[in-house]
Amino acid sequence: MKKSWFTVQALADGRTAQVSVRGYIGEWGITDREFIAAVESHGEVDTIEVAINSRGGEVDHALSIFNFLKNHPARVNMRVDGVAMSAASIILMAGDEIAMPANAILMIHSPWSYASGNADDLRQAADVLDVFESALLETYQARSGKTADELKTMLSEETFMTAKEAVAHGFADRVIPLKAEARAASAVAYAAALNIPLDVLVRAQAEALADAEGGDDPPAAPLNPADDPADDPAMSAAQAVAIPASLSSRIATAASDAGLTDFMPCFALDAALIDMPAVQQAMADAREVFDLCALVGMAEQAEPLIRQRASLADARKTLQTRMAALDESSHTDSTPALQLSQSVATGEKAASASSIWASRRAAAHS
Repeated sequence: MKKSWFTVQALADGRTAQVSVRGYIGEWGITDREFIAAVESHGEVDTIEVAINSRGGEVDHALSIFNFLKNHPARVNMRVDGVAMSAASIILMAGDEIAMPANAILMIHSPWSYASGNADDLRQAADVLDVFESALLETYQARSGKTADELKTMLSEETFMTAKEAVAHGFADRVIPLKAEARAASAVAYAAALNIPLDVLVRAQAEALADAEGGDDPPAAPLNPADDPADDPAMSAAQAVAIPASLSSRIATAASDAGLTDFMPCFALDAALIDMPAVQQAMADAREVFDLCALVGMAEQAEPLIRQRASLADARKTLQTRMAALDESSHTDSTPALQLSQSVATGEKAASASSIWASRRAAAHS
């Protein structure tokens, strides 16, 4: 079954495409063409949210995807979930905003490949790598504002950067503090539930947390039992922030620990999750569904299944149905495979044109 190193899906608002880049760019025969087609299939969108965790891949695919996203009319928001290394860092540069959690890593380096043959073959391979390096310099310089000489030094030294260092060097716009990230996600969930402005909710939550840590203001008078907060929307909103803050924070932390941060709002809004045992069970169930989808090569199915809070048994049935449909629609393609004239990788070993021709010449003279 054909696997993919990316997924693309539309959010409920119909105006946002959510992209996840996971793995080697160009792997499994999935090229930049499939990536671009997947994004374009969602039509006109206002925002493209891209989450990256990749060690790199084929630089030509990365450059193509960079230019596609850079020229797309939608706003492109980039986030590094783990690492953006090598070719993945090229795609990252297409973001109108680039955010990195405090523990994320960015790496850039000079392009490289393998070559064999005579002196002319090796000189040609070096010339090709110089051309690719020029393309990388243009890409990084447009984002960071650094000089070509500064970037050449960083590329030749294979530079690893923390989130703070990436921002300092101009490769990213902001660092997402780990604790603040969980609180912000919690605030988004409550804002959606209570239909109140997010900035107001964030201020209220910050004040509640400050009070919990001990402030100078006198404690609030206890509520009159006769006063039902449910009758007062303003009071209900305030209490929704202050009272469940502890549980909501723990839900956010549990989702992060399970690698399910993207699904945190659906957990936060689940009325059945009233205590931590229920939360932990929900996370375990969701993680099993996520891992099952990845195991059978259908990672893109994890998103709708988790948001539906599908059980593992229901997930299996859905995936079996989906796989059966794919099997019925599959066909044999007799089109000859394309022979690449040159392959340059920025993070993995790849065959070069000179090595291919060298092997052919050796076979011809044997």
